[in-house]
Amino acid sequence: MIMFGFLCICISLDVFVCALEQGATEREVHFKRVFVYALIFAICSAGLFLLGHGLSYSFFGKPLMRINKFVAIIIFLVLGNIMVIYGIKKKKFVERLNESDYREIIKLALLGGIDCFLVGVGCYYMNLSYVYESLILFLVVLVGCIIHYYVGYYNGAAYQKVYYFLCGIVYILMSLSLILRIIQL
Repeated sequence: MIMFGFLCICISLDVFVCALEQGATEREVHFKRVFVYALIFAICSAGLFLLGHGLSYSFFGKPLMRINKFVAIIIFLVLGNIMVIYGIKKKKFVERLNESDYREIIKLALLGGIDCFLVGVGCYYMNLSYVYESLILFLVVLVGCIIHYYVGYYNGAAYQKVYYFLCGIVYILMSLSLILRIIQL
């Protein structure tokens, strides 16, 4: 359970970066609008997590449960390396006033939810309870997105590269912990 808590925060880091950048570009902030943005991100993240978990169950099911940890290790290693490289290569965000619409937010939420989908696949193979975990993910993304939106509005988006790098490191550590579990068995 503690491992999934770290994983929820890790999954949410790219959403938090989007919220930081969005908050840094707003002229003025209204809580209702911020809440709707955060709700869109939370629904997309939790929904894509459940979709990844459900598709894994229906396509692979019980016969392939022997390879469950290996699939999760590969998913977390690939995601970790992609995030670390993206964090290194990402250019500094230019803060300028830009009012965005809901279509742009939905597009960002769906793109940010791709890693939630992949983590849902990996979590199926880790034998985690998907309903409880998706609820935790929903709440973490909702609250974190609201907080980071305001942080971006008041402080700017200076730390987004660090967020991506940290997210990649956590994914790599998750895969290493799964490797250690396999070795001990």
